[in-house]
Amino acid sequence: MTDWYFLLAPIAVLTVLLLFRFVGCSFQALGSDPYAVTVKADAPVAYFRFRDKSGTVAINEMGAPNGTLGATVGPLDAGDPNWLSTTVAQPSIFPGVTDPQLLQTDSTGDYSAFSFGGGYVAVPANVSPLNSLTEFTLEMLLYPQWDVEFALGKYYCVLESADVIQIPGQTQPQLQKNAGFGIYAGPDNAADPTSPYTWQFWVGVGQDGFERLYPVLPYPQPPNNPAPNPGPTVQPEATYLAVTFSSSQNQAFLYLFNPNRDLDYTTYQLNALPYMEAAQQLYVGLTLQGPLFPPFTGPTLLYPFQGLIGEVAIYDRVLDESTLRNHVINAFFNT
Repeated sequence: MTDWYFLLAPIAVLTVLLLFRFVGCSFQALGSDPYAVTVKADAPVAYFRFRDKSGTVAINEMGAPNGTLGATVGPLDAGDPNWLSTTVAQPSIFPGVTDPQLLQTDSTGDYSAFSFGGGYVAVPANVSPLNSLTEFTLEMLLYPQWDVEFALGKYYCVLESADVIQIPGQTQPQLQKNAGFGIYAGPDNAADPTSPYTWQFWVGVGQDGFERLYPVLPYPQPPNNPAPNPGPTVQPEATYLAVTFSSSQNQAFLYLFNPNRDLDYTTYQLNALPYMEAAQQLYVGLTLQGPLFPPFTGPTLLYPFQGLIGEVAIYDRVLDESTLRNHVINAFFNT
């Protein structure tokens, strides 16, 4: 596994220093929106910037399919206490939010993101190219806005494309989702409600249901850095988050960056598991396919995200670390 090397310094100094530290990366004049230029150059199969200021359509910059904004009428219930979800009295999704700003390098004057509070964006995943993702990269910018420090013990769904598939030979109906993938924020230890929030990647594994891919332990610890590696912890600030998954290589990685993260600790290899793909619907902001924990009752709206999400890109291949590093540079530093 390769570490990412960033330097935390005043922006005027930082750009110069990064030129020397990022071997193989270069700063280019990419205009007033360098992040979008960089992402599109790497050819995602779907790219939802969430800059739509009104209406119910989230435009896919790469063409069809677009997404649809929605929210339930009336309260969104947390359900069984064992599910570790949250109740939202008035579910909402607000487009056109400009503060706080997720993308630090945008000077177009057109920046905005979606604010999620029980609402969602639904994207058809049963059409090409989203219906055949076995080698993929997911990336986004987000800003958690629940009480990350004290309101512990709950799960929040960033996005999920999952399904409930009956396994041949099963005598009982399949009620637990068991196919697809999901990105969540949740307690690092589900059995310990006081454990810190971490970014998590979950996958459907067939007969055994829907499971988290845990980071490889111990976390990497550079010998010259006395600060302990905190793991992929959630912080209430603008955050770059990406996940890569390869069925053929049986590998998965989680990449994380925000301005206050120790720069040695941004890349986490995950313990991969066999993966069963799903091809129905992708939801951003919550899950439709029910709980992560028993009792399992079939599809249920749960785990509403609280905060901002933007720049959601999906690739039908694994992007390497150097490519994702270049995206981070153009999200935070290349002004």
